[in-house]
Amino acid sequence: TLRDLTEKGIEPVDIRFLMLSAHYASVFNFTFAGIDSTRKARLRIQDYIYDLHSEFSGELIIDTDTFRNNIFKEFANDLQTPKTLAAIFTHINNTPAKNLSDESKTELIKIFSELNDIFAAWDISGRPDNQIEIPPEVQKLAEERLQARIDKKWTLSDELRDKIFLFGWTIKDTKEGYEISQAT
Repeated sequence: TLRDLTEKGIEPVDIRFLMLSAHYASVFNFTFAGIDSTRKARLRIQDYIYDLHSEFSGELIIDTDTFRNNIFKEFANDLQTPKTLAAIFTHINNTPAKNLSDESKTELIKIFSELNDIFAAWDISGRPDNQIEIPPEVQKLAEERLQARIDKKWTLSDELRDKIFLFGWTIKDTKEGYEISQAT
């Protein structure tokens, strides 16, 4: 039941996003590993949207019309949502929000707002200001994960990231170390 899934930390938005991530004509196979992976993907896009709202701006001006056309072209091609999401992640990987001009950020926010009319999976407004105290056990796991990354113990690092996620938090690597945020 939905209550059982919610008790396991799975939100209805994650289920919807998982279903939209698969092509409608393919066989849909629900697994907990799949939902975890999809949740991380949804949150990665959410973080990018939050980053688009940051006050820091770069000078990179991108062709947002081409990005919009590439994304919606896949929808028009037999509702290829997996290809749409692939185009989004290609953009995110190749175009950090911190490098973008204010104009490009504004246009991308509009595009993500249009996408959210379909996916209904993200908060299009800026990152919430409420400071939530990170539990000591999560902070400890984050420090252990940082040390594992320094020691190039990638498997341990992945395991610690997953443990942090089970506590309801996500961790993002930065040049300075890491950022922890509450999973949404």
